[in-house]
Amino acid sequence: MQGNYRTTKFRGKRIDNGKWVSGSLIVSNFSYFIVVSVSTFNASSTTLISTMTYHEVHPESVGECSGLKDKNGKEIYEGDIVKVRNGATTFESYFIGDVVFENAKFGYKAVKFEGSYPPHIPKKNSVVSLGTSEMIEIIGNIHEHSHLLEVQA
Repeated sequence: MQGNYRTTKFRGKRIDNGKWVSGSLIVSNFSYFIVVSVSTFNASSTTLISTMTYHEVHPESVGECSGLKDKNGKEIYEGDIVKVRNGATTFESYFIGDVVFENAKFGYKAVKFEGSYPPHIPKKNSVVSLGTSEMIEIIGNIHEHSHLLEVQA
C-alpha cells in the first residue's frame, strides 16, 4: 500500500541532563518520553539493526515539529521563537513571535515588531501563517529565551 503520510516528530527537554532531544512522543502514567530510534545496516551480513532509546522529558517543554525549516535549515518546533521578515515591504522589518499549533495548523503569534517601517500589526493573539522558510529565523524558544518576547514599554 502506497500513500502520503506524515511522521509526527516532537522534541522535549530531558529531565536527567537538560538537553533537548527529538523523536517520537510517548505519554505513560503522566510521564512524557521522547523515543529516539537509530538504525544501522551491516552490509556484510545484510542485517538491519535498530535501537530505541527512551528519554523522560519535562512535559511543559514538549513541542511538535511543524515540518518546516527556517532560513538556516533548522527544524521549526512549537514553542520556538521566530523572527519573521515582513514580506509586504522592501524595508528591513520583522515580527517576533512564538510558534503555536492552533486550529489544526502551525503559525506564530506576533508579539512585537523590529525595523524601520511599521507594518500592519496582526490582531492580538491571532495566529499568522509561517509563510516561506527564507523569511523565518529561529532566535530561541519560550522555555529558555522568553525575554525575547518581552515588549518594551
